[in-house]
Parts: sequence; structure tokens; C-alpha cells
Amino acid sequence: MSDMLLKFSIFRQPESEELWLLPADIPSNSPKVQGAYRQNRKIAIDELGERTRYKKWQMMVPNNATEKISKNLVWRDGMGEHILWLLRGEAQRRLFSLRRQYMFHANVDENLATATVGQNIGPKVERERVDDVSITNASENEFSAEETTRNAEVTLKDARKSKQIRNTDISTSRNINSVPIHHEHPSSESLLISAILYLGPPEICKSWEFKSIAVENQSTQAILFNLRRLFPSGAERILSNRTELGNAIAVQSSEMSGAILRHMLRLAFYIEGDETAGMTLEELEEYNRREISGRDRRRRDVAVSH
Repeated sequence: MSDMLLKFSIFRQPESEELWLLPADIPSNSPKVQGAYRQNRKIAIDELGERTRYKKWQMMVPNNATEKISKNLVWRDGMGEHILWLLRGEAQRRLFSLRRQYMFHANVDENLATATVGQNIGPKVERERVDDVSITNASENEFSAEETTRNAEVTLKDARKSKQIRNTDISTSRNINSVPIHHEHPSSESLLISAILYLGPPEICKSWEFKSIAVENQSTQAILFNLRRLFPSGAERILSNRTELGNAIAVQSSEMSGAILRHMLRLAFYIEGDETAGMTLEELEEYNRREISGRDRRRRDVAVSH
């Protein structure tokens, strides 16, 4: 149930001493801090408005806050985007901590009905490259820059210092229709695949987040994650850093992988139904301009009618 809700609590900005209302559970490290809850949906967060416009966010002030605190609280403009940035960063960080022993080559058919699982992806090949790194370096209560991972930049020097993923736009897409796949199944009879990380064609980046899928030679279904939707600018790198075979990676069920998949599901729930989640920074800015203009026009029309 906690994955379906977002908790907001009051935090003090270290430099200005201002009190900010911020998400407190990405990840959850302050379970005893009092707060208010909102549905874990970006569209629900966007409805709360901005710092000085459409201030519905004031309903999120914790009940134990005094009147003085409530009047002086600061709400972050673009909170929906900020939370998306945090959730993507947390899901990415955990995904790239998954041990390779739990990952296998896989291929998903054109109808997204069945996944075929091959051999384990094997040990990492050491190369001189930026690998699985992103400058998503704001913690859950830290004041991050206004930029999101839509336009993050990273240098090789920065990459070596960081253990998080890099979101990098890649202009070339792999040919998923002609990639070979090994059909030998792992020797372990206890192997159970719980998730398939799927790199589909670029056009699915604005469609579905996850589905159920049958796994060949397995009686139970797995979760099919749409990497292009969850990590639109990093999907190519997620797969290319692990496999050149097939269009997906199969994830073996384990305690470690279960915790990671939970955070991916939380991200998927958050962006479900939101048309902006797969936009580039430029597309998002244009979208926001149109939305603000439309809201102002509707408010004027209502005022005139009364």
C-alpha cells in the first residue's frame, strides 16, 4: 500500500533556514516523521499547483504544524517533475545494483505475449567507458538543481566518482528484429523469472508502463517493464551495457531483485496516465506554456461569465 502513496513532511533548508514541504519517502528513511499523504500519481501531484499559483498544495501541510509554520512553508515549483526525477533516480540506482547472476538474455515476441529466456548474461566486460552513471545526486531531502534527468550531463571523471546511472540520449536504436538469442535454458531447475526488462521500438516510449507476460517453460507469468517508458533517455544504455542478444533482460526472482522491482513498479505507478513523462525537456517546456495559457484563459472566461 505504501507504494501507492507519497508522504510529505516539513524539512528545514540548511542555508536559508526556510521550512519546505517535501517528499519524505524516496527512499523512506524517516518513518517516524509526521506527514500528509497523496496518491502516488504525477497527475495527482501536478493538481496541487505551484508555490504562488493554484495553491492546493496547502492541503498537504501536516496536521501537527502550527499556524505560523503553515503560513511560512515553501512549496517547490514543478514538484511533480521533481518527484519524477527522484523516483527515476532511485529506481535506476537500485536497478544497477542488481547482481549479474540474476540477469539472463531474453527475447520478447512481437505480440508481447511470450518471453524466451536464454543464458545468464555473464560477468561484466571491463571497458574504458561511462557505464551506468547519472548525475542524479540529490537525496530525498536535499535541494537539487532545477534540471531533471531529461537533460542531465556527465563527464567521464564524474562518472567514475558516481555509482548511479547516467541518462544519455542515444540516437541509434538497436535492430530488435534481427538479434539472435540463445535458446539454452539455465541449468538451475529452481530458476524463476519474475520480470522482463524490455527494450521495444522507440515509439512505445509514450505508451504503457508494464504488463504481464508469459515466460516460455514457466507456469507463472512475469512483469514486463517498458524500459523506454520508465527511462526514456537511458533505455538503450540499460540493455547495451548488459547484453547484445535479444531485446530484453530476464530477471530471476530473489530477495534482492524483488526489492529492486518494487521501486520500478512505484515509478511505473507514478507516471501512469501522464503524457509528459516521456517528453524531452524542450517538449515539456512547450507543454507547460500551453497548459498555463489554457488555465489562465479558462479562469478569465469563468470570471466574465459571473
